[in-house]
Amino acid sequence: MLDIRIFEESTKKIVYNRQTEMATKNTLSNCPLCASGDNANKTRIYKISEMDADHVTAWSKVEVRPLKTAKCCAKRTIELRVIDKI
Repeated sequence: MLDIRIFEESTKKIVYNRQTEMATKNTLSNCPLCASGDNANKTRIYKISEMDADHVTAWSKVEVRPLKTAKCCAKRTIELRVIDKI
């Protein structure tokens, strides 16, 4: 059975703020998937409402420490990753 875990809003806000601060300093997108590519969104700063928390590492592979396992990604990039896996 699939065990879906989501991040709390408070965790999402902390991760979003941390990523956005670093992205702004480095002139990159606060979506790590966008920043790592060579695309039109490489330097785009997304609003928190345009992003969702995603897992860096599967929860089953680490102790439950949400701030260590979370990253914020643009919702569209998360959707595209899921579609690619189907």
